[in-house]
Amino acid sequence: MQYAPATSTRTGLVLATDLDGTFAGGTPAERRALQAALRAASDALLLYVTGRSAAATRELMDGVDLPHPDVLVCDVGTSVLAGPDLAPVTAVEAELEALWPGAAAVRERLEGLAGIEEQEIRAPRRVSYWLREGAMDDVLARMAGRLEDLPVELVGSAGVYLDVLPAGVNKGTTLRRVLRWLGRAEADVVVAGDSLNDLALFETGLRGVVVGNCEPALRERLGERAHLYHATGHGAAGILEGLHHFGCLAAKGGEDGE
Repeated sequence: MQYAPATSTRTGLVLATDLDGTFAGGTPAERRALQAALRAASDALLLYVTGRSAAATRELMDGVDLPHPDVLVCDVGTSVLAGPDLAPVTAVEAELEALWPGAAAVRERLEGLAGIEEQEIRAPRRVSYWLREGAMDDVLARMAGRLEDLPVELVGSAGVYLDVLPAGVNKGTTLRRVLRWLGRAEADVVVAGDSLNDLALFETGLRGVVVGNCEPALRERLGERAHLYHATGHGAAGILEGLHHFGCLAAKGGEDGE
Protein backbone atom coordinates (compact mmCIF):
# COMPACT_ATOMS: atom_id res chain seq x y z
CA MET A 1 0.00 0.00 0.00
CA GLN A 2 1.28 3.48 -0.85
CA TYR A 3 2.22 5.37 2.29
CA ALA A 4 0.30 8.64 2.56
CA PRO A 5 1.35 11.51 4.82
CA ALA A 6 -0.57 11.84 8.06
CA THR A 7 0.93 15.22 8.80
CA SER A 8 -0.72 17.66 6.40
CA THR A 9 -2.65 19.38 9.20
CA ARG A 10 0.35 19.67 11.50
CA THR A 11 2.09 22.91 12.25
CA GLY A 12 5.25 23.76 14.11
CA LEU A 13 8.91 22.99 13.55
CA VAL A 14 10.10 20.81 10.69
CA LEU A 15 13.75 19.87 11.22
CA ALA A 16 15.38 18.54 8.05
CA THR A 17 18.85 17.44 9.04
CA ASP A 18 21.89 15.66 7.73
CA LEU A 19 23.11 12.78 9.92
CA ASP A 20 26.88 12.18 9.93
CA GLY A 21 28.59 15.05 11.67
CA THR A 22 25.24 16.75 12.22
CA PHE A 23 22.24 15.11 13.96
CA ALA A 24 24.38 12.04 14.72
CA GLY A 25 27.39 14.18 15.62
CA GLY A 26 28.51 15.46 18.99
CA THR A 27 28.61 13.59 22.28
CA PRO A 28 25.90 11.14 23.42
CA ALA A 29 24.77 13.72 26.00
CA GLU A 30 24.47 16.39 23.30
CA ARG A 31 22.43 14.07 21.10
CA ARG A 32 20.13 13.23 24.00
CA ALA A 33 19.65 16.92 24.77
CA LEU A 34 18.64 17.70 21.18
CA GLN A 35 16.28 14.74 20.98
CA ALA A 36 14.65 15.67 24.29
CA ALA A 37 14.14 19.24 23.07
CA LEU A 38 12.48 17.97 19.88
CA ARG A 39 10.18 15.68 21.85
CA ALA A 40 9.16 18.65 23.98
CA ALA A 41 8.50 20.85 20.93
CA SER A 42 4.87 21.11 19.91
CA ASP A 43 4.18 18.81 16.96
CA ALA A 44 7.76 18.84 15.66
CA LEU A 45 8.45 16.84 12.51
CA LEU A 46 11.84 15.14 11.98
CA LEU A 47 13.28 14.54 8.50
CA TYR A 48 16.66 12.93 7.89
CA VAL A 49 18.33 14.17 4.70
CA THR A 50 21.47 12.11 4.22
CA GLY A 51 23.95 10.81 1.70
CA ARG A 52 23.69 7.38 3.29
CA SER A 53 21.63 4.58 1.81
CA ALA A 54 18.50 3.45 3.64
CA ALA A 55 20.31 0.37 4.98
CA ALA A 56 23.30 2.40 6.17
CA THR A 57 20.94 4.89 7.81
CA ARG A 58 19.22 2.12 9.76
CA GLU A 59 22.62 0.87 10.92
CA LEU A 60 23.56 4.35 12.14
CA MET A 61 20.20 4.78 13.89
CA ASP A 62 20.76 1.55 15.78
CA GLY A 63 24.43 2.25 16.44
CA VAL A 64 24.04 5.66 18.07
CA ASP A 65 20.41 5.39 19.21
CA LEU A 66 18.72 7.88 16.89
CA PRO A 67 14.94 8.32 16.78
CA HIS A 68 12.82 7.04 13.90
CA PRO A 69 12.28 9.93 11.45
CA ASP A 70 8.94 10.98 10.00
CA VAL A 71 10.59 10.97 6.57
CA LEU A 72 13.96 9.69 5.37
CA VAL A 73 15.50 11.40 2.34
CA CYS A 74 18.56 9.32 1.57
CA ASP A 75 21.04 8.57 -1.23
CA VAL A 76 21.83 12.31 -1.53
CA GLY A 77 18.21 13.19 -2.28
CA THR A 78 17.45 10.39 -4.74
CA SER A 79 15.38 8.12 -2.44
CA VAL A 80 12.47 9.03 -0.15
CA LEU A 81 10.98 6.75 2.51
CA ALA A 82 8.41 7.26 5.25
CA GLY A 83 6.11 5.56 7.70
CA PRO A 84 6.74 3.02 10.46
CA ASP A 85 8.61 0.67 8.11
CA LEU A 86 10.29 3.43 6.08
CA ALA A 87 8.58 2.36 2.87
CA PRO A 88 9.33 4.14 -0.44
CA VAL A 89 7.20 7.21 -1.11
CA THR A 90 6.34 6.40 -4.71
CA ALA A 91 4.54 9.71 -5.27
CA VAL A 92 7.89 11.50 -4.85
CA GLU A 93 10.23 8.83 -6.14
CA ALA A 94 8.35 8.61 -9.45
CA GLU A 95 9.28 12.23 -10.12
CA LEU A 96 12.94 11.47 -9.41
CA GLU A 97 12.94 8.31 -11.52
CA ALA A 98 11.66 10.24 -14.54
CA LEU A 99 14.81 12.39 -14.40
CA TRP A 100 17.36 9.56 -14.17
CA PRO A 101 19.10 8.39 -17.38
CA GLY A 102 20.16 5.15 -15.71
CA ALA A 103 23.24 3.90 -13.89
CA ALA A 104 24.48 1.91 -16.90
CA ALA A 105 24.82 5.06 -18.98
CA VAL A 106 26.79 6.79 -16.22
CA ARG A 107 29.13 3.85 -15.66
CA GLU A 108 29.78 3.50 -19.39
CA ARG A 109 30.79 7.15 -19.72
CA LEU A 110 33.06 7.12 -16.68
CA GLU A 111 34.72 3.75 -17.26
CA GLY A 112 38.48 4.04 -17.11
CA LEU A 113 38.56 7.64 -15.89
CA ALA A 114 41.72 8.11 -13.85
CA GLY A 115 41.47 9.15 -10.21
CA ILE A 116 38.08 7.63 -9.33
CA GLU A 117 36.86 4.26 -8.05
CA GLU A 118 33.19 3.29 -7.86
CA GLN A 119 31.78 2.76 -4.39
CA GLU A 120 29.89 -0.44 -3.60
CA ILE A 121 26.69 1.54 -3.04
CA ARG A 122 23.81 0.28 -5.18
CA ALA A 123 20.99 2.81 -5.22
CA PRO A 124 18.14 3.17 -7.72
CA ARG A 125 19.01 6.68 -8.93
CA ARG A 126 22.64 7.30 -7.98
CA VAL A 127 26.15 6.21 -8.89
CA SER A 128 28.89 7.06 -6.38
CA TYR A 129 32.68 7.10 -6.58
CA TRP A 130 35.70 7.60 -4.34
CA LEU A 131 38.24 10.26 -5.24
CA ARG A 132 41.46 8.24 -5.28
CA GLU A 133 43.92 10.75 -6.71
CA GLY A 134 44.01 14.30 -8.02
CA ALA A 135 42.26 17.50 -6.98
CA MET A 136 38.51 17.34 -6.44
CA ASP A 137 37.74 20.25 -8.79
CA ASP A 138 39.90 18.81 -11.55
CA VAL A 139 38.35 15.35 -11.30
CA LEU A 140 34.82 16.79 -11.21
CA ALA A 141 35.62 18.77 -14.37
CA ARG A 142 36.86 15.64 -16.14
CA MET A 143 33.79 13.70 -15.02
CA ALA A 144 31.55 16.50 -16.27
CA GLY A 145 33.29 16.36 -19.65
CA ARG A 146 32.53 12.65 -20.00
CA LEU A 147 28.92 13.16 -18.89
CA GLU A 148 28.36 16.37 -20.86
CA ASP A 149 25.21 15.41 -22.79
CA LEU A 150 23.73 13.20 -20.06
CA PRO A 151 21.07 14.77 -17.78
CA VAL A 152 22.93 14.35 -14.49
CA GLU A 153 24.26 16.44 -11.63
CA LEU A 154 27.66 16.00 -9.96
CA VAL A 155 28.28 16.54 -6.25
CA GLY A 156 31.68 16.35 -4.57
CA SER A 157 32.02 16.49 -0.79
CA ALA A 158 34.35 15.89 2.16
CA GLY A 159 37.30 15.74 -0.22
CA VAL A 160 36.60 12.09 -1.16
CA TYR A 161 32.97 11.57 -2.19
CA LEU A 162 31.77 11.96 -5.79
CA ASP A 163 28.07 11.41 -6.54
CA VAL A 164 26.30 11.34 -9.89
CA LEU A 165 22.61 12.17 -9.49
CA PRO A 166 19.67 12.93 -11.81
CA ALA A 167 19.82 16.44 -13.24
CA GLY A 168 18.29 18.98 -10.87
CA VAL A 169 18.02 16.45 -8.04
CA ASN A 170 19.83 17.04 -4.77
CA LYS A 171 19.07 17.23 -1.08
CA GLY A 172 17.46 20.65 -1.43
CA THR A 173 15.17 20.01 -4.41
CA THR A 174 14.01 16.68 -3.00
CA LEU A 175 13.31 18.27 0.38
CA ARG A 176 11.04 20.76 -1.38
CA ARG A 177 9.21 17.89 -3.10
CA VAL A 178 8.75 16.19 0.26
CA LEU A 179 7.42 19.37 1.88
CA ARG A 180 4.82 19.69 -0.89
CA TRP A 181 3.88 16.03 -0.43
CA LEU A 182 3.50 16.60 3.31
CA GLY A 183 1.60 19.84 2.79
CA ARG A 184 4.01 21.70 5.07
CA ALA A 185 4.95 25.37 4.84
CA GLU A 186 8.57 26.19 4.11
CA ALA A 187 8.41 28.87 6.81
CA ASP A 188 8.25 26.07 9.41
CA VAL A 189 11.45 24.43 8.23
CA VAL A 190 15.00 24.54 9.59
CA VAL A 191 17.72 22.61 7.74
CA ALA A 192 21.04 21.53 9.23
CA GLY A 193 24.25 20.16 7.75
CA ASP A 194 28.02 20.03 7.80
CA SER A 195 29.39 19.12 4.34
CA LEU A 196 29.31 20.19 0.71
CA ASN A 197 26.59 17.70 -0.13
CA ASP A 198 24.42 19.77 2.24
CA LEU A 199 25.08 22.92 0.19
CA ALA A 200 21.85 22.39 -1.75
CA LEU A 201 19.89 22.41 1.54
CA PHE A 202 21.27 25.81 2.45
CA GLU A 203 20.75 27.19 -1.06
CA THR A 204 16.98 26.62 -0.80
CA GLY A 205 16.72 29.87 1.17
CA LEU A 206 15.19 27.99 4.11
CA ARG A 207 16.45 28.81 7.58
CA GLY A 208 19.57 26.78 8.18
CA VAL A 209 22.05 25.78 10.85
CA VAL A 210 25.64 25.25 9.75
CA VAL A 211 27.18 23.24 12.58
CA GLY A 212 30.51 24.28 14.06
CA ASN A 213 32.39 21.23 12.76
CA CYS A 214 31.37 21.87 9.15
CA GLU A 215 33.62 21.17 6.19
CA PRO A 216 35.72 24.34 5.61
CA ALA A 217 34.79 24.32 1.93
CA LEU A 218 31.11 24.54 2.86
CA ARG A 219 31.69 27.55 5.10
CA GLU A 220 33.65 29.20 2.28
CA ARG A 221 30.91 28.58 -0.29
CA LEU A 222 28.15 29.85 1.97
CA GLY A 223 29.75 32.99 3.37
CA GLU A 224 27.39 35.12 5.45
CA ARG A 225 23.73 34.76 4.52
CA ALA A 226 20.87 36.24 6.52
CA HIS A 227 18.86 33.00 6.60
CA LEU A 228 21.74 30.92 7.98
CA TYR A 229 23.12 30.56 11.49
CA HIS A 230 26.74 29.45 11.92
CA ALA A 231 26.79 27.55 15.20
CA THR A 232 29.82 27.18 17.42
CA GLY A 233 28.64 23.84 18.78
CA HIS A 234 29.45 20.65 16.92
CA GLY A 235 26.90 18.17 15.62
CA ALA A 236 23.75 17.90 17.72
CA ALA A 237 24.91 20.70 20.03
CA GLY A 238 25.17 23.02 17.02
CA ILE A 239 21.66 22.12 15.85
CA LEU A 240 20.23 22.78 19.31
CA GLU A 241 22.08 26.11 19.43
CA GLY A 242 20.65 27.06 16.04
CA LEU A 243 17.09 26.07 16.91
CA HIS A 244 17.23 28.32 19.96
CA HIS A 245 18.66 31.10 17.78
CA PHE A 246 15.68 30.85 15.43
CA GLY A 247 13.22 30.75 18.35
CA CYS A 248 11.98 27.27 17.46
CA LEU A 249 12.21 25.87 20.98
CA ALA A 250 11.13 26.83 24.44
CA ALA A 251 13.59 28.80 26.56
CA LYS A 252 16.68 26.85 27.56
CA GLY A 253 16.46 24.72 30.62
CA GLY A 254 15.35 21.18 31.15
CA GLU A 255 15.95 19.86 27.65
CA ASP A 256 18.61 17.44 28.90
CA GLY A 257 15.67 15.42 30.18
CA GLU A 258 17.18 11.94 30.20
